[in-house]
Parts: sequence; C-alpha cells; structure tokens
Amino acid sequence: MFQLQQQKVLDFALGNANAADLQDCGLNVNGDPEYVRQELLQAIHDKDDVAVECVLILVFKFGGAAKSSDLLAQLLVEEWHRQHENIALILKDLKDPAVMPYLVEVMDLQFPYLDYDGGQGLKTKTIVALGAIGTPESIRALKGFVNSEKKSVADTAKRELCRLRQVVLGA
Repeated sequence: MFQLQQQKVLDFALGNANAADLQDCGLNVNGDPEYVRQELLQAIHDKDDVAVECVLILVFKFGGAAKSSDLLAQLLVEEWHRQHENIALILKDLKDPAVMPYLVEVMDLQFPYLDYDGGQGLKTKTIVALGAIGTPESIRALKGFVNSEKKSVADTAKRELCRLRQVVLGA
C-alpha cells in the first residue's frame, strides 16, 4: 500500500474521506479476500505497521479477512506493530481453529505499548476469541486460564466457558 493510499485510509477512519475516495486512489473496498491477503503479505514483508493498521481498517469496514487468518495469527505474535487487540477481534470473528496456538502464545507475551493496562485488553479479547472457536482444544485452553493470577483473565475465561456451556445445552 502506497503512502498516499495509507493517508487516504487514515482519513477515511477519521471521517475525512469516503469509500469513493478510497477507490479513486486505487484501493479495493469490496471486501475482496485476495486483496486483503496480498496487502497483509506486503505489510508483513515490509514490516510496515501503518500498512497493517490501514488493512485492518479496511477489513473492519468492508470485510475480506476470511482467507487471511494464518497471516493475522502470525501478526498477533509479532512485536513490530500496534494492532494486536484489533487482530484478536478479527480472529474472534473468523473462528478458525488453526489460529488457536497463536492465541494461546500471545497470552504469555507482553508488548510495551500495552503496558497502560498490563495487556489486559489484549488478553480479554484473546480469551473471547478462544471461546468463539469453541473446539474441544480451545475449551481446554480456556480451562487453563481459569486459574490465572490475573483476575480479569480468569473471570473472562470462566465467562466464556459458561457461555459455551449454555450454547451446548441450548439455554
């Protein structure tokens, strides 16, 4: 993604541009999964944190992440950007069991830019993503977080397990 395109996406996020403006500068706003995948691949290759942010803005607005759960999972554990919480939100929606190891791994990582809350926002979103996956493996992972020293982590894991129980029981 070119710098001009990045600026246009950031303007769009701030309400200073519209979808037509994005299209006019060559951006795909149709939620095309192949386009999203290619943009993420380029951002990862270049380690371009602004490009990652811009692609995620497009994903939140227009969709298209369906074929990129592997790349998003890889980004979830990378340190060179600041989009971990947003990635966890997208992974929650994708519900791809293949990303579960990355969700578990990120629970042990600390990113300095998240020190303001001790990384609790990311941990909470990650636990919810594990719950959304809902496989026996993700349930085992959730059970592992029930006894976390971090109360918010333990509480969120318990809440997700209760939600999953209700889904299974049809309540």
